[in-house]
Amino acid sequence: MIEYSRLNSIEDELIREIVIIHENIPSEWRENHQVSDARIQCRVEMLKDKVTNPKFYLLMAQTDSGILVGFHWLEIKEENGMNIGFIVSLWVAQEYRNQGIGKAMKVYGERWAREQGATELHTEVHYANKKMIEYNRILGFRPRQVIMTKELK
Repeated sequence: MIEYSRLNSIEDELIREIVIIHENIPSEWRENHQVSDARIQCRVEMLKDKVTNPKFYLLMAQTDSGILVGFHWLEIKEENGMNIGFIVSLWVAQEYRNQGIGKAMKVYGERWAREQGATELHTEVHYANKKMIEYNRILGFRPRQVIMTKELK
C-alpha cells in the first residue's frame, strides 16, 4: 500500500535521499551524468530552507514500511502578476512505475497549486526524456516553448 504525505519538517536523511534522487534523475537519459557532493550538499541546504515556505510543496509516496518510492516537488512563483505553479521534479522508483503513483501525485500537486491561487502549471522536461514528455501529454500538458542551449567551452 502506498501512502502520500507532504514533507513538512526538516528530516535530514529523507531530504538528502530526495536530493540525491532528484540530482541523479538525468542519468536515465544522459550518459555519464555525474553530480558532485558539493552540489548535493548545496541542494540539501536549499531544500531545508524551503520546507517551511508556504509556496513550496513536496509530496512523498512511501510504502507502509516507510520506503520512499516517489516524490513530486512544486513551487509557486509570481510571473507577470500571476501565480504560476512550477513542477521542479517528479520521480517514481522504476519498480513502482505504471501503478498510478505519478498520476496521483500530479493530481495532489495540481490541487495544491489551485489552492495557492495558481492559474497555470509549468514544467520543463529535457528533450531526451521522451517518457516524461509523453506522460505529461497524456496528463494534459502541451508544449508552449522550446528552450535551446549552447555549451560554451
